Amino acid sequence: MNYTWEDGTTATKDATWTINKAQLVVTYAGETVQKGVAPQLALTVTGFVDGETADTARSYTAPTLSATDLSVGAHELTPAGGSADDYEFVYVSGTLTVTDTASDPSNSSSNNGTSSSNNGTGSSQKKHKSHKKGVLPDTSDASVVLSSVSMIAAAGAIASGIRLRKRA
Repeated sequence: MNYTWEDGTTATKDATWTINKAQLVVTYAGETVQKGVAPQLALTVTGFVDGETADTARSYTAPTLSATDLSVGAHELTPAGGSADDYEFVYVSGTLTVTDTASDPSNSSSNNGTSSSNNGTGSSQKKHKSHKKGVLPDTSDASVVLSSVSMIAAAGAIASGIRLRKRA
């Protein structure tokens, strides 16, 4: 079978072309974690063509994301790396927000874990904590009352979604 080119010739011609790589978009959507909790750092890779996946793309290596600064605040993180024979990678940054942990209201009383006397009886405050049902603490000691009120207020605030801060 003979073909005729647009210029009217039928001779063999050489042609050069380039097939561009498809683009994979690597996205870190961001997340919020409390200080001391490890972030997931999950990445989403989209853009595979012709039914390919990360498992089937030729010479695919997954991109990575690392967070070296986990201090309280907002940190912009950008994925990096990754490769595949037929794809080029584009990276979309996200924000990792690290929040301060809620303060423990039981640690906010002025006694700072030290024992105090109770109306001259010599009993320490630790003995006021009873695991028996129906036993109420001795309310004659102001620090016990303050601690109980603080705990109740903290529980109500947490249930309402209010974030507490420990006073210095």
